[in-house]
Amino acid sequence: MKYSTLFFVGLFCWSTAQLVAQEQEVTQQSISQEAFAAAVMEHNPNLKVAAAETLAAQGDYNQTRAVLLPQVSLSHTAVATNNPLMAFGLGLNQAQIEASDFNPIILNNPSETKDFATVFSVQQPLINMDGFMNRKAAKSALEATELKESRTKAYMTLSLTRAYMELQLSYKAVSVLEKALKTANAYLKIAEDRYEAGHLLRSDVLSVRVAVGERKAQLEEARSGVRVASAKVAMLMNAPQDIQYVPLDSLTLLAEAQDFFYSPLKRADIQALDLVTNAMKYKYRAAQMQFLPKLNAFGSYELHDTSIFGTGAESYLVGAQLKWNLFKGGQQLGSTKKAKANFYKAAEQAVQYKNESELLFNKAKSQLDIASIQLETAGLAVSQLEEVVAISQNRFETGLARTSDVLDSQAQLAQKSLSYAQAIFNYNYTKAYLKFLTQE
Repeated sequence: MKYSTLFFVGLFCWSTAQLVAQEQEVTQQSISQEAFAAAVMEHNPNLKVAAAETLAAQGDYNQTRAVLLPQVSLSHTAVATNNPLMAFGLGLNQAQIEASDFNPIILNNPSETKDFATVFSVQQPLINMDGFMNRKAAKSALEATELKESRTKAYMTLSLTRAYMELQLSYKAVSVLEKALKTANAYLKIAEDRYEAGHLLRSDVLSVRVAVGERKAQLEEARSGVRVASAKVAMLMNAPQDIQYVPLDSLTLLAEAQDFFYSPLKRADIQALDLVTNAMKYKYRAAQMQFLPKLNAFGSYELHDTSIFGTGAESYLVGAQLKWNLFKGGQQLGSTKKAKANFYKAAEQAVQYKNESELLFNKAKSQLDIASIQLETAGLAVSQLEEVVAISQNRFETGLARTSDVLDSQAQLAQKSLSYAQAIFNYNYTKAYLKFLTQE
């Protein structure tokens, strides 16, 4: 039993040493908000996905050029047959039919006939009303995707601003708690000296030790917050998370006055929704126009010979086709009904999104007023607690206050300092969020 206890104690010590060594091996790297923003805009996967979606929409739109431009093809075909009908037709294409070829015996039992055909063909759409509507739909979808990409960049700017401020806030918390722990350790040393001199009870020393332990736990939690905030910064940059980033500048109050005006018709995301609705409307019209006839022209130029790539005989074919699909088993009716439903769905979603966006703006305006009040209150509390701490220290030095009284006032000051830093964060972020909501 004794050896087992020693084993587990040794294992615990070894594990603790390993964790300490890993923390010491963490590489720190300073980063400014400008450099962070540039890295995010260049490497963030979400932005790359948005750019890829724009390229895909561009490709869809380019495909609709088929309703305007011709389709041109060139082919070379080699065949061999003894089928009577096909053999006679190949002979005609090669301009090699003679009077003797009309012999019934030869017609019914032809020898193997070979043909090498080079065909150049063109198909030109003339009137395809559903195709024209689908092209308009693709154009609206492309413009909507471009606006979505722009809005994604704006949202990423908001996200990186928040992430950088969270990193600043986490380091501010560590700084405040390190100072609080240092102060608590200093008073613990004083308490232990007074206890050794017989001027202090052991219970007072134990209470100070408890306070020191609380400060250590709070500091460790704050350091964990630094690691989490740093990992988020790395994630947004699509960078390895084994580096601990340190902000070059500290969290400061953005005190400049700014008025925010909500203009939904100028916002990129709302404009994109309207364009999506237009795209669905054009698709609905395209589905309705499936019932109209289509007019297309076509032509081909052919070369036939008994040898490969030969040019023994030539021919051409030109024409136009007016085609009207009167009934396709209910497929046209079903697709029209579906397109109509998608159009109404997109229109209602746009209305709902606009209402929610206005609600978010009004809520954010209220939050900014609340954040301003909280900021002022927290700043006043810090100033007052600094005076309380100074008075407690003076009373302690003259023997009129206990060590625990000074530590309590120091703990309250640390807590209010953290609350003030959080209030600065809330105020700055709310302003950034309002800027995002009103960005054109």
